[in-house]
Amino acid sequence: MPTVWIEDGCISCGACVDVAPEIFAMDAGDGCLVRGEARADGKDTTNAAERSPLKPAVAEANATQLQDAVTGCPTECIRQA
Repeated sequence: MPTVWIEDGCISCGACVDVAPEIFAMDAGDGCLVRGEARADGKDTTNAAERSPLKPAVAEANATQLQDAVTGCPTECIRQA
């Protein structure tokens, strides 16, 4: 399954949340996070340290939106493997 994470440099523009709200959310602090509901480990973080994969159903249903979020990030801090 794909893994997505947010590296340092997020400017909290919300573009990823607009494009892929099933995967991304705004953090209460500074930036965006990968939603726990979308991740295998269930944690709400940037996923930069954990690198937990997305749940198969979420990844499959949101493949296009995920790719759009990655390519549309103005700071290019969203990564996927």
